[in-house]
Amino acid sequence: MSWIGTYLGSAEGFTAHVRKIFGRSLRGVQIHSSSGRLQGGDALRTERRLLYICGFAPHPNSSSSGQKIAFAKIEEFSKSFARIDVLYFINELEELDAGRALPPWPANVGEKIPMRITRGMRVAAGLLMPHLPMFVSVRRLAAGREIARRLSDPTYTDFYSDFSQGSAVLSRRQLTRFTVRQHDVVSKLYGRQADNAGGLKKLFYRMEKVKTQAWEHGVWTSAAEIETLSEEDAALIRYAHPSTPVKCVPPTTTVALNPQMRTATTIVPGRMIFFGNMSRQENIDAVIWMARDILPQIHQRNPEAHLWIIGAHPSDEVLALSGPSIHVTGFIESPMELFAQAEVAVVPLRLGSGVKIKVIETIAAGIPTITTPVGAEGIPPHSLLTVVGSAVEFAESVCGAFARE
Repeated sequence: MSWIGTYLGSAEGFTAHVRKIFGRSLRGVQIHSSSGRLQGGDALRTERRLLYICGFAPHPNSSSSGQKIAFAKIEEFSKSFARIDVLYFINELEELDAGRALPPWPANVGEKIPMRITRGMRVAAGLLMPHLPMFVSVRRLAAGREIARRLSDPTYTDFYSDFSQGSAVLSRRQLTRFTVRQHDVVSKLYGRQADNAGGLKKLFYRMEKVKTQAWEHGVWTSAAEIETLSEEDAALIRYAHPSTPVKCVPPTTTVALNPQMRTATTIVPGRMIFFGNMSRQENIDAVIWMARDILPQIHQRNPEAHLWIIGAHPSDEVLALSGPSIHVTGFIESPMELFAQAEVAVVPLRLGSGVKIKVIETIAAGIPTITTPVGAEGIPPHSLLTVVGSAVEFAESVCGAFARE
């Protein structure tokens, strides 16, 4: 039997032997060492094929920062894989961006598989899978069969899901093959929505929080590896499940303003900016709170203070805020000029969860930024960042930043 050991003692020998037995090409098969590292040099690396599942539609010009980050991840992966197939979900809010140009997919992105979610599907999924959070059940209804078909394809060598909403479509058994990037802890989002709602909405969000917590722990115990955007979320997962491999990969800004562009001559006195997708409920709540409870207190000390609300798809509630001291821009191709003019950035978020890219962006642009504990979640302390808890503190901090500027 010694000749068998000699023949199979190398990766090349093993590959040739399996080819001989099965009479087929081993395109896509990886040979790993005991450490799990890919072996065999560049020849095998060029055979790698990735199935990438995204909870939303990745796009470099999306009105939401998370989708920009997702597209950047695909561009990063395009340097390491021979082919990437992308399955992604489009919900009702993202349909608002339907008129934008198609994204400039890297050349080695093969199939693009959009899965649309509708309100009718949400109702059906809730009735069929009442034990699951709604964002999970609707994605399984929309793409469960397609995912099963894809995972039966032996040519895929690697698997990655982006957003909690990306891993939502996967069963625990399927998750064992995936690296999961979790942008936020969704149960926190539902908890905050419950705290700020009343009546039946409060009950609904409380139920979603409980179901989401159970689902999240299942993901954390099943995934091959988890990536987070904040060390805070990584520490939470490590504490809950010490055996799960977790690493924090902080996001970078999706808006690049050279701080030198923002000078004493470009800054408009009293100008505050809020930047974000204005169809999202957490942003709508933030600017309404700013307009009704915070801005009047600022005006008592600084009558020239005025707010620019910058972002695509402003809701009717946001448009109704327009007035002498509030300007709603709607979509702007590039916010650079407004970033250069801002004296202060305000991020009065009370809802949502995870790292807020808008805070990273305004800090990176050199703008003093006032936010809440929700807005500062997962972001390290910074000399330009002030975190406050009440409307009174928020107004005082904005006026203080005006004085410093």
